[in-house]
Amino acid sequence: MNEEIIKSMHRHYPVGCRVKLVKAHKARTELGERQVPLGTCGTVKSFNGNSINVAWDNGMRFSVLFGKDIIWKLDDMHDYDRSALPCPFCGGKAYISCNVSDMLITCSDCGCYVTQDFLSIGKGIARERLLERWNTRTPI
Repeated sequence: MNEEIIKSMHRHYPVGCRVKLVKAHKARTELGERQVPLGTCGTVKSFNGNSINVAWDNGMRFSVLFGKDIIWKLDDMHDYDRSALPCPFCGGKAYISCNVSDMLITCSDCGCYVTQDFLSIGKGIARERLLERWNTRTPI
């Protein structure tokens, strides 16, 4: 992994910061390793190469793999976004947040989400595209 990306990860998720698990990669869930439900919050404890060691609020330890799993720093979570429609799956409120390179809209109740990379297009355009994708989803 690129050394600059690892440094950026360390700056964005310093030891002691609070995070929320948004997505765990499929290989882990197939192996039955995911003992931390999506939406669980935890505290960053340390780093090991491209992984972040987190102590989760449910008492479990689960290392987050950068580029595979998705966590969001709770400090970066923003208030309810009034321009986003309610979740089409459960009717929950939509919250928008950012991490190092992506914007995210996530449902406050069921945890479903939509992401948009903003590095190449800027945050303004990314936000518009993200809202358009969120607001035009249909329930399964």
